Amino acid sequence: MEFFAQRQRQLHATLTQTLHSSRVVRDSKLRKVRVKVAVTLRLSCGFLLRKASQDDSSKKKDTTDKSKQKIKTAAVAHVESDAVQVTPVEEAEVENPIASTIAKKGRDAVFIPTLRTTAFNPESKQWEEISIMLDSGADQSYVTFSLANRWNLPPKGHETFLLRTFGSEEAEMKTYGKTNICITAGAKNVELDVLVTANLAGKVRKAQLSEEDMQFVTENNLVINDDSKEEMIYPDIILGCDYLGEIETGKKVRLPSGLDIIGTHMGYTTMGKKIQSDPEEKVQYLMAALTDDTCNGQDIEEKQKKETQMKIQDTVEKRTDGYYVQLPYKDHQPYLPDNYSLAFKRLQSVHRNSSREVLEKIRDVFEDQIKKGIIEEVDPRVVTEHRIHYNPHQPVLTPLKTTTKCRVVIDGSSHYKGKPSLNDVIHQGPVILPDIVQMLTRFRSGRHVIIADVEKAFLQVFLHEKDRDVTRVIWIRDLDQPLTDENLVIYRFTRVLFGLNVSPFLLAATIQYHLESYPDQALATEMNNNLYVDNLLLTTDGDIDLMMEIYQQTKHALRGMNMNLRQYLSNQKEFRGRIKEEDRADEEDIKVLGIMYESGSDQLIMKM
Repeated sequence: MEFFAQRQRQLHATLTQTLHSSRVVRDSKLRKVRVKVAVTLRLSCGFLLRKASQDDSSKKKDTTDKSKQKIKTAAVAHVESDAVQVTPVEEAEVENPIASTIAKKGRDAVFIPTLRTTAFNPESKQWEEISIMLDSGADQSYVTFSLANRWNLPPKGHETFLLRTFGSEEAEMKTYGKTNICITAGAKNVELDVLVTANLAGKVRKAQLSEEDMQFVTENNLVINDDSKEEMIYPDIILGCDYLGEIETGKKVRLPSGLDIIGTHMGYTTMGKKIQSDPEEKVQYLMAALTDDTCNGQDIEEKQKKETQMKIQDTVEKRTDGYYVQLPYKDHQPYLPDNYSLAFKRLQSVHRNSSREVLEKIRDVFEDQIKKGIIEEVDPRVVTEHRIHYNPHQPVLTPLKTTTKCRVVIDGSSHYKGKPSLNDVIHQGPVILPDIVQMLTRFRSGRHVIIADVEKAFLQVFLHEKDRDVTRVIWIRDLDQPLTDENLVIYRFTRVLFGLNVSPFLLAATIQYHLESYPDQALATEMNNNLYVDNLLLTTDGDIDLMMEIYQQTKHALRGMNMNLRQYLSNQKEFRGRIKEEDRADEEDIKVLGIMYESGSDQLIMKM
């Protein structure tokens, strides 16, 4: 059945990108080369570091002909069958490369930020020390072939790119092996998806802290990473922009010598300029542009759908009472403490600072959830084989809402000092929600709108039994009695809950999984494209009979996963009158994706 008008506008977006003042490769022969490309959402233009070295004497000997210097392009790694192999190193003529500068006496020396940390070696099953170079100019992260081979890192396929160095008119097809490696970043672990290459950065000279610098560090209680004590390091990994945000704290301090130190979860690391008194070899890193003429928006979208489908198949289980999902724990995550004392202290704070009315609202929420099976009481004395974690919670009051006036939100990010939180040890999952701007544009494209809300959407997806004990919360059995151990009750959630970073993904992915098997795929596609968390926005040019059919079919579509669509609203007055009272919106003016919508005038209102 055709529910939606064929004349709804198609949304098109054109992305124009300039490759850092460098011309994009447009050789027709290269465009015809067929390659299988593994594309990530973040990669449309990447950077691969290249190393070139010149000392002072070579600079003096070659001052007339700089246009015919040879540099070696980095060898790339292929993943074939189960082994990682390296292609031979090739030489390429590069005309007019980026000019090198020589570190002379009295000239500022520039230092690149590096770190020492530990990574999990799957070969030895131990955490071992490695060196990392931080590079904000790299779109992706890289690991040396030597380390990947020595540690027997698992092959994860390969990626192929058109590679052209700056100043070169020719481009070459290069293939990189893919793998992953888990590193420690303070109290948490970070799993990296990296490309494998034979040549990274070679040696990197470290700045030597002066006595004044050391005194400044001591007086200000700054923790410096261990590699700052070294004179030279050889990076095993180059960490690009895809993971810098996971380890950097955003803090930056200027030392007396002029050096900067930037904060990371592994301690501060040095970078920047320092006056250098002795001449030394200058190590320079050149860049090469990676372009992929074979990828387009459709390829990226298809890849994202496949990845999401794989995650769904691994976690979702349909039973008679609904869908069950598992928490996607990270590999090699650190020990997760039970967090009991922190959760109890937060409860004391809520009890002390909240009015009797608010405490009663929280009690009513828990009692209602017990009746509906959303939470269940736990005897803390019973031994379980599952991991246990207690989470602080707090009330969020929304008096202006016509439905839920009080919501109890779980703090999945709480943790002891130096220890991980629950959110730290689970994958957040990809963002698979539709684009808000495109949704709003579609929302204004038809004659009639149909708005609905999924009732308590998160709480309609079941949590697998083995993961429920990490969602424990502490509450008060009797509000009239003191806050003692005997007056405490322990609950755990049986459903996906607010406060976990993975919850939006689990909800969206479960709904998507359900709708993919719904018989009416035309309707299912429209709902998938226009359902943002728990807000459904549809448009049609049809008459009142078609609108009523859409109303009935959308409710039926989600009823199959025990979800209830309610709060229906439209700019069509007759349709509003024919909606069942229990499904009809209480007010005619509501917020649509954060923007006030007046159904009577069919206008979105934004106050300036």
